[in-house]
Amino acid sequence: MKAKLVVILAVLALASFSFTALAGGRGQVGRMGMGGRMGMGGGLNGLNLSADQQQSILTISQEYQKDTLTLRQDLQKKRLEMQQLWQDTTLKQSALEAKSKEVIALQIQLVTKSRVMQEKIKKVLTPEQLKQWESRGGGKGAGLGGPGLQGGFSGFAGMGI
Repeated sequence: MKAKLVVILAVLALASFSFTALAGGRGQVGRMGMGGRMGMGGGLNGLNLSADQQQSILTISQEYQKDTLTLRQDLQKKRLEMQQLWQDTTLKQSALEAKSKEVIALQIQLVTKSRVMQEKIKKVLTPEQLKQWESRGGGKGAGLGGPGLQGGFSGFAGMGI
C-alpha cells in the first residue's frame, strides 16, 4: 500500500514540476520590450512575423490567459491543499490520493487548452514560418511530464504557456 502511494506521489511530483511554468503563467507573448518592440517568446522569435501576425498571436495568448485564469488559480489552490496534507502529523493516504487526482485532472485540462491555443497560433503562421518554427521544436508540447514541458511548451517558452 505504501509503495502505491509513493508511486502515485512520484508521478504527481513529476507532473507538478513539469507544469510549474505552464500553470504559473510565466511570461506573456507580446510583452513590450525595450524601445516598445513586441517580444515574441521562444521559437517564434526570428520568424519575421508581420504586425498583423504579432497582434493575432497576442490576442490568442491573451484569450488563453483569460480562459485559463480560474483553472490556474484552482490548480495552485489544490497544490497548496496538498502541501497542507503533507504537513499534517498523520499522513492520510486516501486524502492525498484524492487531492493528487484533482491536481492531475486540472493539469490535463490546462494542457488541453494549451494545445488548442497552439493550434490557433499555427494557423496564423505561413507555411514557411510554420516549417521553420517546427524545425526549432515549436508546437511539441507533450503530455504529463513529457518533453516540451520543461520551462513551458517548446517553442512557446516565455509566452505564458
